[in-house]
Amino acid sequence: MIRPYQPDDLQPLLTVFRQNTPVYFAVHEEAELVEYLTTLQNPQYVFVEGETVLGTAGWAVPQNESAGRIAWVFVLPDSHGNGVGRQLLDHCLRELRQQPNLKKIAVRTSQYADKFFARFGFVQVHYKPDFWAPGIHLVHMEMPI
Repeated sequence: MIRPYQPDDLQPLLTVFRQNTPVYFAVHEEAELVEYLTTLQNPQYVFVEGETVLGTAGWAVPQNESAGRIAWVFVLPDSHGNGVGRQLLDHCLRELRQQPNLKKIAVRTSQYADKFFARFGFVQVHYKPDFWAPGIHLVHMEMPI
């Protein structure tokens, strides 16, 4: 089930995040995630199965911009390939497509997740080696609405 993020989800999501570190995320990004979730100003969702939080995804539309952004997509490694990430991203994309005046949707990811986003129609527009951390490169991707 997908539902809106709640403050009680922070610790379970940190557990999921840590299981994706350091392969998909750099260790220092945990502080950024905590800051983001504790001052949440944008829609963020969690995928819950029973009482277990399996992952999260969110979106934002920065003020005065014509591009929406996908934010903080990650799932429990045991759930990779089971449709959890796909359902979360589909949910966010549906909501973004309903926002007025958007021309595109962007995501900043790494070389480890770019193929996942490409399956939804995102294409690489920028690449910067070692951006997130040594060996974790920035892959900026976009898709038209």
